[in-house]
Amino acid sequence: MNADLSKCTKINILNDYVFHSNIDLSDFKFPPNINTIGVHSLSKTSISRINLPSRVQTINNYAFEECSNLDTIIIPEDSNLEFLGIGVFRYCFSISTINCTCPRYSIFGGALFNSDKTSLILFPPASRYSFFSLPDTTTTISQSAFQSCRNLVSVFIPSFSVRTISSNAFEGCTSLKSINIPLCVERVEQDAFLGCSSLECGLHIENRNKDFIHKLVNVSGLPSISIKQCISLYSCKVKLDKFSINTISPFIVIYIS
Repeated sequence: MNADLSKCTKINILNDYVFHSNIDLSDFKFPPNINTIGVHSLSKTSISRINLPSRVQTINNYAFEECSNLDTIIIPEDSNLEFLGIGVFRYCFSISTINCTCPRYSIFGGALFNSDKTSLILFPPASRYSFFSLPDTTTTISQSAFQSCRNLVSVFIPSFSVRTISSNAFEGCTSLKSINIPLCVERVEQDAFLGCSSLECGLHIENRNKDFIHKLVNVSGLPSISIKQCISLYSCKVKLDKFSINTISPFIVIYIS
């Protein structure tokens, strides 16, 4: 089923729950003058593509939650988007592409950032990248930024960069096995690591303050086993002609010399 509202110039708000659970809806064209997309307005539909109108300023909580066919998000050059609510793309496991030409935002490694890359807004849940290193300009991992990224295996946070890991940032990243939390991280918010079931022993956390560790486990949902040392951890160094390879089971880091 298609819903074409592109000629409905008097509609400014897409109301809460207006198309919620309409599983037959596969193609949707927004009203051109819309500025707000409501809570759950298009959640649990079958849309595969979002062409965001330029006047949209606010996308409220869970607007596109569980749109399992959604694979592409397009943000135009003249976009006025300012606010993304909680879980906007939660359980949208098929998002692989974010196209954005708006100077208010930037794309790095396929992920959506603000213009100066100080804030990571959204990493595509179906990205072809399993390993992601944040740019050293990033100070905030925004709310729900990596939510439902089931293919993501490893994330590297540079020292002296990220200050805040926001709520639900890595929720549902079930394949995430490696992430470092350097001293620069001052705050990790509610449910940031909820459902990260593959995070096991040996996670590198530089701040060993008891209160900080307590909040990581009891507030952010970090699995308690991840803060323990791995009994079977070992390391070795392999010399090749052009590479020096340090291995720490179960991960491999390659330094090009």
